[in-house]
Amino acid sequence: MAALGAVTSVVLVAAPPISSPANAALAPAGLGTVGSYCVLAGQTVTNIGPTTLNGDLGVSPETAITGFPPGTAVGRATHAADAQAAKGPIGSQLAYNDAAGRGPERQHRR
Repeated sequence: MAALGAVTSVVLVAAPPISSPANAALAPAGLGTVGSYCVLAGQTVTNIGPTTLNGDLGVSPETAITGFPPGTAVGRATHAADAQAAKGPIGSQLAYNDAAGRGPERQHRR
């Protein structure tokens, strides 16, 4: 299994959502055990600004989560190097494999 540890840190910055008609018809990638996460990293999660998260926040195997406040994690769990966050790399790999397995014809459907 390929290591997904290349993305070990996440920096959050408030930004407007991006949407396009070409992406609207795609089914989301199967996220498995990481489906409840809105942010999941391997080393560090750093928030800058008034970000609001509407999902689980996790980091594993490291534990560094900074910037909350001013960021807010609304009604969800925060996992730092616990059993739940440790499932992240497996779920992330499954989600990646699902998305990567879709050919260009499925990724660019109109």
